[in-house]
Amino acid sequence: MELSDIRQGRNGDCFILSSIISILHTFGNDFITKIVENEFDNNYIFNHYSITENVTQKDKIKFTYPDNTINLSSKSRDWVQKIETAYIKKFFNGNVTQVLDKGGIAKDVLSRLTGLDTKIIINRILDNKEKLCYDICKERIKNPEWSNDFIKYLDILSGYKVTIFKNKIWELINSHNKIIPEKYYKVKNPCVIGTNGHFQNLLIPGIINEHLYSVLGYKIDQFNNKFLYVYNPHHNRDARVTHYNGRSFITEIKKGRKSIWSFDEIILFISDFTCIVTDK
Repeated sequence: MELSDIRQGRNGDCFILSSIISILHTFGNDFITKIVENEFDNNYIFNHYSITENVTQKDKIKFTYPDNTINLSSKSRDWVQKIETAYIKKFFNGNVTQVLDKGGIAKDVLSRLTGLDTKIIINRILDNKEKLCYDICKERIKNPEWSNDFIKYLDILSGYKVTIFKNKIWELINSHNKIIPEKYYKVKNPCVIGTNGHFQNLLIPGIINEHLYSVLGYKIDQFNNKFLYVYNPHHNRDARVTHYNGRSFITEIKKGRKSIWSFDEIILFISDFTCIVTDK
């Protein structure tokens, strides 16, 4: 099983696929293979968790596959389509239209597939500050070369919500006491990051609005700038790759699934951050 096995087709099911990517990346093949098990012929068992009134318990349903009524990610490998089919049958009553029209949240998928506690952080920094967001993006991160001098001002204006938000994300992903500059660290637990869905005219190069990406890892450079490494469920889109050259941030737009985002730029375009918070 590889991350590249997972290829989103139609828009709307990124909350399922980004969660599967994150689980595979962190917990590995052995964990994934236990989610769907073959009973006989085209009959399968979907092992998942039901959560009611904060009580989590193992559960299972039987289902048949293939099912031509559920075919959202036909370019994905068979094992991916089996998990997605089972999930939609169980939690959407097999209603693909509901998935595409209303979507869902990664927090539910991660909890239901792993049975582990999951936390979501909502980005409220720019609520009711749409024009300010557009102006900063136009003057800064929409350009190939940009400065993060807006961060200090935005932090003060928001009552230091920028610092709080960045620290919360860092606490969730960082599992090391000492970080070596320029070294890549893989996240320990599944993490998913959502992008802007409320500022409809906010178009950032290399970013898909109202979308979910899987977090692969993180790094601090020699200048103490923090970066996230993310993976797109879509397989043929523009990817945003940012680094710092000692004077300014440089962003390149490349075709690919892997992106690198500065902690400073994500303040402007991410909507939420979801992560499993307990050890596996």
